[in-house]
Amino acid sequence: MLWTKLHIPQSKEYTVHRSSLFEKLNEGLNRKLILVSATAGYGKTTLLCDWLNHCKVPVAWFSIDERDNDPFEFLTFMISGIQTIDQHIGHHSLELLKSPGTVTTEYIIELLINDILEIETDFLLVLDDLHVITAKEIFDILKGKPGEEDYKKKGVIVQGITGAYGSLHARNMMSYGTNVVAGVTPGKGGQKFDEKVPIYNSVQEAVDATGAKISIIFVPAKFFLGAAKEALSAGIKLLVAIPEHVPVRDTLEVLEMANQKGATVIGPNTPGIMIPELIKVGIMPPMPFKEGKIAVLSKSGTLLYEISDALTRAGFGQSITIGIGGDPVNGTRLIDAFDMVKDIPDLEGMVVVGEIGGDSEEMLAQRIIDSGFKKPTVAYIAGRAAPKEKRMGHAGAIVMGTYGSAESKVSMFNKANIPVAKRPAEVPVLLAGKMGKSD
Repeated sequence: MLWTKLHIPQSKEYTVHRSSLFEKLNEGLNRKLILVSATAGYGKTTLLCDWLNHCKVPVAWFSIDERDNDPFEFLTFMISGIQTIDQHIGHHSLELLKSPGTVTTEYIIELLINDILEIETDFLLVLDDLHVITAKEIFDILKGKPGEEDYKKKGVIVQGITGAYGSLHARNMMSYGTNVVAGVTPGKGGQKFDEKVPIYNSVQEAVDATGAKISIIFVPAKFFLGAAKEALSAGIKLLVAIPEHVPVRDTLEVLEMANQKGATVIGPNTPGIMIPELIKVGIMPPMPFKEGKIAVLSKSGTLLYEISDALTRAGFGQSITIGIGGDPVNGTRLIDAFDMVKDIPDLEGMVVVGEIGGDSEEMLAQRIIDSGFKKPTVAYIAGRAAPKEKRMGHAGAIVMGTYGSAESKVSMFNKANIPVAKRPAEVPVLLAGKMGKSD
């Protein structure tokens, strides 16, 4: 146990006393949560340490690093930190953590919460550097871990499997090797798809029968809300939303529910997500992709295929490809996708395919700067020649003045030391150059 993770860092001898910020922190003592957020290097930890020296409330401190993305590591350190205030808190939870697999993390958290509720005095729990917790282990969902029964053959449920579109792509996924374990079409329960895959009337029935945590939705946009809520209520943890032009209000409702359930939504209007040569959950053709060590994040489906094909021909296989989706609101933004993949073991580089409109590319560039991500990264921005203030293709691709312009995005990527290709075919050339410099 690294006890330095559980103690407040020593305050610097000379610090600026920021009384206005102290007042805001003091106001936060009347609330359940205080969030301190600023760009790296702005002194968040120093501020907290200085404030806590003047604070009379008992404090439990936990300095987080990337290893704490493991739920058991995180809970072990957090409980140990709380025990610096009361050694009896979480004792049973810690014992259970010493025997992984015997109970779920949800059960351990429930025990811990019950212990905390019994404490009569108030205390502060400080989670320092919480931003390094990326939480959603996308590889664990898609691939699993060695030793698991379904390692490298995670089950996928297809909602709308009997429709023309759903049946076509269910067959394509199965022929690629994706383990499609169930289909869902209300009123057709008991039948079998292609005499292989059982069909159920509800997602809950499919989950109960198969234990699958991944679902892909092929239904018209007007039915997406109901289908997505049904999947999330049944315990689906990765939901791939194929329909396009989903009402924004419906998407927002689904995303709120996904956050509450700890689930990831890819899309709407996405080509899907893929670990080449292992699992394909989407509508992408298999030919452009090859197993490798480059992550590709794309807002465009067609460009995802074209640029992945160019990478493959140049000898750059892909570790994972994620289609962000073309609707105005996405379940997984570029910045979220980056957080999902940046710590993939053996990752050697990243390609970002953006487009004009919005500020998701600028936000991603800033996150790359703030996180200190050093793997070779190359970008491409679609729509650089599009006239301003005119919508082009995707619903989000609209430029107003300089907001969302190609110039704005290229400028931010340049600040992050990320070259931007002028043509899709230039991406592997730039990536090879970056990787040569990083060797």
